[in-house]
Amino acid sequence: ILVLPVPPHAARPKRAGRYRARARRRECTEHFNDALRRSIAAADDAAVVLLDIDSELHNPNPTASKTSTVALDPRLRCDGTHMNAAVVSILERALRRARSVGS
Repeated sequence: ILVLPVPPHAARPKRAGRYRARARRRECTEHFNDALRRSIAAADDAAVVLLDIDSELHNPNPTASKTSTVALDPRLRCDGTHMNAAVVSILERALRRARSVGS
């Protein structure tokens, strides 16, 4: 079973109320992904593999785009909600890493 973390959402302009709600969602996403990592590690079940691509999805240069470090990398944005096909190469690398660990 391959498990993916919840990706960060795309950065959007600050708007009263919405910005705070997005910040809370970002925080919840980080906590969920951390708990997911711990749970899978504690389960010690070779049949469950976390493709931990979380850090590869984050914006590498948040100061240039004036966003949080936990916002989605702008190169992966599709329509403000979904990721584009560029995420496939990240998934392929994660699958290769998982295969080499499992061998």
